[in-house]
Amino acid sequence: MAKPLSQPTKEKIDLKVLFSRFYLTITAVLIAVILASGGYFFLWPKYQEVRANSSRVYEALLKEEAKRADYEKTLKDLIAGYKKINKQEINKLKILLPAGKDFSGLFAQLQGLAEENNFLLSGLTISELPDAAAAAAEQKKPASSAVKKLSISVNLMGGKTTGYENLKSFLSSLEQNLRLFDVEAVYFTPQSSKYSLTLLTYYLPE
Repeated sequence: MAKPLSQPTKEKIDLKVLFSRFYLTITAVLIAVILASGGYFFLWPKYQEVRANSSRVYEALLKEEAKRADYEKTLKDLIAGYKKINKQEINKLKILLPAGKDFSGLFAQLQGLAEENNFLLSGLTISELPDAAAAAAEQKKPASSAVKKLSISVNLMGGKTTGYENLKSFLSSLEQNLRLFDVEAVYFTPQSSKYSLTLLTYYLPE
């Protein structure tokens, strides 16, 4: 007589009961695994991209901060340099590029330079430089629409002991003078004690 097969049937019934009882839990676990896998394969690259972008933004912010620090340092240096300028140097700048034509000052300076080099200032003509001449002379001095130019004709008379060396000394004195002079032309003849010069000088309009 054959043995009854009740045990396997019970196991099958138990598995069905177990599956039906934990169906929701098993389903939730499977969904979680699927979502985790999807997150790894799809969201992880996005996370890496966002992280890389954040690093680039941070580096850009650091560079901007460094630039701002350099700018602030430069500004502080300029302010410190400006504070060091004393009144004496400011007066020198006013002589170098005076406000106004200052004809009397020009005459006094040129007469003094002539006497220092054993010359007599026999003639002096000062005139506003025409616009065409100003444009031609623009390359010789820093261009600025606010800076005006004067043309000066100087006549010098030398003594018996005055010669070419005195003229060279006079020209050197012009270069070292505080007020800016440009020598445009020098006229003289050998064996003559007369010399003529054409100069340019500059000023700021009042």
